[in-house]
Amino acid sequence: MRQAPETLQAFARAAQEVELCLSEGRLLNSHEAMALAGGAAREKETLYSIARRFAQEEGVDLSDLICDLEGKFPDHV
Repeated sequence: MRQAPETLQAFARAAQEVELCLSEGRLLNSHEAMALAGGAAREKETLYSIARRFAQEEGVDLSDLICDLEGKFPDHV
């Protein structure tokens, strides 16, 4: 299925944000996020939190965006 251009643009921006979080040590996978669930975890991101923010800001489909990010960053699902 072909995605809307807006979703592809949001994916590119979200992927850049993931890369930034990775380089700064601020990206947690879902298991790490559940284990921390507060404290230091509040200052970090997950693929879902980034996808949710960009989907809301850009008005694109969250499920498409998270699937794309999971495909690009499978070690951080």
